[in-house]
Amino acid sequence: MPFLMSLCVAYWKRKIMSSGCKGIVQKSSACLTTGFVTTICTDLARKLISQDELEETRKAIRDCQTAGVNVKFISQDDISVVRAAAIEFEILTENSEAAMLKGEDFRNFSEEERIGMVDQITAIGNCLPSDKLLLMQCLKKKGNVVALTGANDLHDTPALRQADIGFVKADWGTKMARDYLDLMVWDGTWSPVPNIIKCGRCSYKNIQKFIQLELTMILSGLSTTTILTISSGEALMTPIQVSRTNLIVPVLGGMAVITEPPGEKLMNKPPVQKTEPLITKAMRRNIIAQVVYQVVIFVIVQFKGQVIYGTDQKLRKAMMFNSFVLLQVFNQFNSIPGRLRRLTCLKTFIRTIGFGWLH
Repeated sequence: MPFLMSLCVAYWKRKIMSSGCKGIVQKSSACLTTGFVTTICTDLARKLISQDELEETRKAIRDCQTAGVNVKFISQDDISVVRAAAIEFEILTENSEAAMLKGEDFRNFSEEERIGMVDQITAIGNCLPSDKLLLMQCLKKKGNVVALTGANDLHDTPALRQADIGFVKADWGTKMARDYLDLMVWDGTWSPVPNIIKCGRCSYKNIQKFIQLELTMILSGLSTTTILTISSGEALMTPIQVSRTNLIVPVLGGMAVITEPPGEKLMNKPPVQKTEPLITKAMRRNIIAQVVYQVVIFVIVQFKGQVIYGTDQKLRKAMMFNSFVLLQVFNQFNSIPGRLRRLTCLKTFIRTIGFGWLH
């Protein structure tokens, strides 16, 4: 399991860096961090953005907002200029009453006041580099995972160091921020941001799927073996069969699960909080249901198989082993609907025999 989870992170690390953006990943775990991003602080250089780049940036910001990621505009420009730019980039609307502050006002608040209002702030003008750092610290104290884009000054290095993810320009970012960031994109624009977040969320979701499949197989096999050994003195599988199952299910099938491509639905949900458990309530419910379902089948086959099918003991044990493997395989099919969209006949077959529903 640890090997495949590490392989999953390495795969998505490569996927992120090959998705049209250039950069470096200092720590592989940063690929998961991108999926937890809750807030993006940006300093958009309006005068350097062409009309095409403006439209791309607007779309990227909308995609992030749809995904539940808060976007905050921070700039050293005057507050009136910041408001106009925020409206142009569609971070604000004309009649918006969202909180806008001057950097001086923000730094003069007490720490408790800053932490209490930091989530409601949409834009900060007349913002010094120290104000950006202060904003980052307050956001992280509230449990946010913060990304910083548009940093174009050497004085922004402390804020970049505080951020979880940084999007900087290649001309200075590689020299000043290389040692501070887990993941650094050299583009400095908004274009790659939604795709990076989507890949991070997909990586985390795939790991959850794999853990669910692995725990289902382990608990089902352990429970069935314990029950059958105590009641009849027979194990569900021999050591050789266990080795085969561990090769087929976790390795070959697990690789299909962890490389499942991201779907658009990932960007229609709020980000997962870092405090949330890796194994969710829904996962526990699915694991328990599958384990009970499989154990009942194996117990029935063991004690009623000869009556139902008229089989001898050797054939019955072979049938139980094959059924165990098939149950795990079809569970994996049920976990990778994106790869099965074109296989209509296979989806119909899986639904017909009752191994699950593909969404």
